[in-house]
Amino acid sequence: MALYQFMCGSAVMIILLSNGGHSQQQPACGRAPNNPRIMGGQNAAAGSWPWVASIQANGKHQCGGSLISDMWVLTAAHCFFNGNMAVVLGLESMSGPNLNKVSKAIDKIILHPLYNFIDDDNDMALLKLSSPVNFTDYIQPVCLASANSTFYTGVSSWVVGFGATSSGGPDADTLQEVRVPIVGNNECTCAYPYITDNMICAGFRAGGKESCQEDSGGPMMIKKGSVWVQSGIVSFGKGCTLPNVPGVYVRVSQFEDWIKSHTGSSKPGFVDYMSQGVDSDLTFACPSITTPTDHPYPTTHHPHTTDADSVFGSVERVISSLACGQAPNKPRIMGGQNAAAGSWPWVASIQAYGKHQCGGSLISDILKDNIMVVLGLESKSGPNLNNVSKEIDKIIVHPLYNFIDDFNEDNNNDMALLKLSSPVNFTDYIQPVCLASANSTFYTGVSSWVVGFGDISIGGPDADTLQEVRVPVVGNNECKCAYPYYDLADNTICAGFRKDGCQEDSGGPMMIKKGSVWVQSGIVSFGKGCTLPNVPGVYVRVSQFEDWIKNHTGSSKPGFVDYMSSGVDSDLDFVCPSIPTPTQHPYPTTHHPHTTDDDSVFGSVERVISSLGLLLKSLYALVGGI
Repeated sequence: MALYQFMCGSAVMIILLSNGGHSQQQPACGRAPNNPRIMGGQNAAAGSWPWVASIQANGKHQCGGSLISDMWVLTAAHCFFNGNMAVVLGLESMSGPNLNKVSKAIDKIILHPLYNFIDDDNDMALLKLSSPVNFTDYIQPVCLASANSTFYTGVSSWVVGFGATSSGGPDADTLQEVRVPIVGNNECTCAYPYITDNMICAGFRAGGKESCQEDSGGPMMIKKGSVWVQSGIVSFGKGCTLPNVPGVYVRVSQFEDWIKSHTGSSKPGFVDYMSQGVDSDLTFACPSITTPTDHPYPTTHHPHTTDADSVFGSVERVISSLACGQAPNKPRIMGGQNAAAGSWPWVASIQAYGKHQCGGSLISDILKDNIMVVLGLESKSGPNLNNVSKEIDKIIVHPLYNFIDDFNEDNNNDMALLKLSSPVNFTDYIQPVCLASANSTFYTGVSSWVVGFGDISIGGPDADTLQEVRVPVVGNNECKCAYPYYDLADNTICAGFRKDGCQEDSGGPMMIKKGSVWVQSGIVSFGKGCTLPNVPGVYVRVSQFEDWIKNHTGSSKPGFVDYMSSGVDSDLDFVCPSIPTPTQHPYPTTHHPHTTDDDSVFGSVERVISSLGLLLKSLYALVGGI
């Protein structure tokens, strides 16, 4: 069972259950009536692990989790929850029959505010169920390791899940169980230099046993007397069961206070687990790599040369945001589809494995893995004589953004900042954009521009050349006519009707011109379909986040500009028209604010990306994804 980061996000999430009475007495945790002893097989007997949860999207297993009380499930933050999510408990087999299973809807998800999907620190989430769970012999809560717990090298632990049994293999049909020893953090850093105190490692030096794909979020446990205690959450790893490469888990004991603060009256049980003796990891040192002349034979131990050993540095530089929003190569707007080279010198292409995923905008000169920010890009096929690629140094997610609701009814705070690995040198083709200040107003009809490399039609191919389109602002009252089930709060701004941003434009800028300066008013977030009549696109209202952006950009702050609309905003008195019945209007109409051919929502899974010079963008394209 090896780990897989399913649509890896980066925050700890808590799923809240709908209000409902749960007066039942909380029983002792960590009891497994059907698991008096461990036999050590691959398949787990029914009821052996009664707290194991299958987190499913549209009926398909995506991640594991653990029941920690009658209302709460603990899982990994990097499991991106989307679509029709449910928690299934008491599950023995994916194909069934499962006479003891119970399915629960997810009421709410709260992400850990310090989760960082770049380095997977604080990779924890809590899921609140829609109603309390009735405990049976097949459904029980697990105990959690308390803050005082210690887990020394070699301590025997168990990991369970429905993930793949080998790298690239199919998911397991029956719940799998595997015994693994703890690997101390000092030794674990030989394979993963970025291990933190919030992580715990486990696995065999010889490989062969470990968690695997779609085990993510599932529990690692240890037995204390007759009670099972969860010590870890499956988080990440390299491949599956590789020698000298342990799996990495969230260290549950580090989060006792955080978990208690969110679970209210339905708190889980915490248990002290104290290892005996002396931890050999305290004096462990990674072995040096010998040269081929010393050891010409193959070796499986490469502690410093792995596919994912890159470490993010911190490049800081103080710059003044004296000039922003200047486009030397764009003296006027021509209104075409393709944008001329250098027309929008702050536009960024966020790429994964060399493929465009989202747009962004450069706001100062100051992102891991195979995700890059490309600036000065005119065409994806080239040539691009003026482009510059930068790695991402760190990402900080906005603490109030809830990516679950990108698929439901709330897309507030859909914003992220990306700190680049090193400062950008400004040229005629690479410049920072100005940002709308908190005092700015954008009335209905104000002419704006949106640019990006996204699809030019629903289901169509990505644009090869940077696209530009002029769209009018649509007031929030009018916009609610097209999105009656969404919370279009003050943090959003709408624009368009027959022209709009499309797939993979997500994260890109919407701008307005004030004199000779371009001011970013919005970030492409979501919408229904592409360019549908009477269905505007929805953007993040940048002006609402001035303080937050300033707090995270340090000395390399962007420039903020007041943009004040003239006259009176007609949206203040706007009332949605009623939809006429077919008997009143039997003729065809193009106005269907509530029914579209493609209800998919475009947006970003955004969390604020941290410090100094940063890129303002949505981190995730809702349709398509990274």
